[in-house]
Amino acid sequence: MRIPLVSENFAVSQWNSYAAGGDPLPIAGQIDYLGPDGEQVLNEVELEDLYEDLESVRFKYDSQYPDGFPKSLGGRIESELVVPIHKTLSSLATPGQLSHVGFWRWLSNVAHRGKFWQFIDWRFEERQQVNWAITSPRNLKESLFFRCWVRGEKMYNPELPDPYRYAKMGTGDFWRSHILRQDFGKDRAFVEAFLDFNFDPDGTRHISDTKLRKNLIPAVRAWSSMATFSQLSYDECTEVLKRLWEAEDS
Repeated sequence: MRIPLVSENFAVSQWNSYAAGGDPLPIAGQIDYLGPDGEQVLNEVELEDLYEDLESVRFKYDSQYPDGFPKSLGGRIESELVVPIHKTLSSLATPGQLSHVGFWRWLSNVAHRGKFWQFIDWRFEERQQVNWAITSPRNLKESLFFRCWVRGEKMYNPELPDPYRYAKMGTGDFWRSHILRQDFGKDRAFVEAFLDFNFDPDGTRHISDTKLRKNLIPAVRAWSSMATFSQLSYDECTEVLKRLWEAEDS
């Protein structure tokens, strides 16, 4: 399938229009496509179920918090977006295509006449364009929809009873700060061990954010500067984490 792409300049223009209360801009001549010539072009109708899934999440939180959900719940909301975003988009395009920043600019700012833009606007109290994928390819992991998709892509494991178990574990803020921004976050076995080390089976964190930031993360960074987790098993990663934690917590 061929997927639509837009430039950063057009995405910014469209973002500015919506932020000012304006309408969708004319798209003639603004869309490029990625994928083999002759293949079907992604139709927005194929994203309707995804939009409905996102709206279900929005409706749930709006019903519980009619005056606006607490900022502390924002990261939890992101965890609920991982499965529908990854399932839908991975059925329509390849990982290589979905790694192109232009697609996420299109999805976040153009698709469905701004419906996805409005969802992101609902999610964030402060309007930072990076959340709408208006950023460089290198910093794409900072945008909302891409980082939800990449969690699913990185951690999907069909051998588990719930293939998305690890993808859903942890808040969006936890993932962005302590996994996606870290070099050691590239190693899947380590990420699984790291998530299990920080969260109980019911999703409750048992290491405070302060101790995580000031003790465990620096210790893991120091260890990984001299070695790599990529060749370690889940159990071996867990042992390293236990050792580092005991040393820092003593």
